[in-house]
Amino acid sequence: MENRKTLAEREIDVTKLQEMETAELVEFAAAKDRKVKETAVELDILKAELQRRAENELEERNIKFTEFFGEVNSYVNVSCAQKLEILNMPMVRKLLGEALLRDKVTEKPAEVKYDVEKKFRQALIAVVTGDYDNEFTVEQVIDGAGWRMDTRQRSLILKKLKGEYAKDIAMLRNTLGNPVLEADEELYYIYKIKNWELVRAFFPTEGFGEAAAELKKYVTVDETPRIELKYSREAVDDGIKGDTGAD
Repeated sequence: MENRKTLAEREIDVTKLQEMETAELVEFAAAKDRKVKETAVELDILKAELQRRAENELEERNIKFTEFFGEVNSYVNVSCAQKLEILNMPMVRKLLGEALLRDKVTEKPAEVKYDVEKKFRQALIAVVTGDYDNEFTVEQVIDGAGWRMDTRQRSLILKKLKGEYAKDIAMLRNTLGNPVLEADEELYYIYKIKNWELVRAFFPTEGFGEAAAELKKYVTVDETPRIELKYSREAVDDGIKGDTGAD
């Protein structure tokens, strides 16, 4: 019988599995399981280094999302994971009103936690982090970006922008026919402008600055860079194809 290291590297031929002795099959499975676990540890080490670089990149450029590219159709989406925590619900109710919170926030008494509706959660996070912009419009950002676009493309871009980096950068590259377009700063501004639209939907603009400052005393947001590793199905090594991966 082959040793475990050799078994771990051997490709699985489904058509021959039924011919294998049970003991050999068990060893084959054990070898593959050990390889998966060892590879998982190595992957964690690589991802930790990518995480460190992601933190530096976002901090140095003062943005919330970007991409790292590999050499052969692999890339990492870098974004900022945000965790909202309500510290003092009675004071938040007093500030925002019972009617609004009744519709947007569900209390979980056993856990003493609150399940916040998605768009309202995004608005709250924007207020607490200051990630909103009411000085510029999406049109101004697009027109000042320097992208080569005709009237039709401009109209399509304005219609499809969502303020979500991964979707927006893919849409821009497809619409403008530029697969390597860089637009991190522009999309961050658009993200903040879209956030302001959400904020206006939930909060009165009169006296907003004072209300926002008060709200920050009772609601916190923890931000942690998040990486998502993705790769294509195209051959990357000796003609062997890999599955699309994401984490």
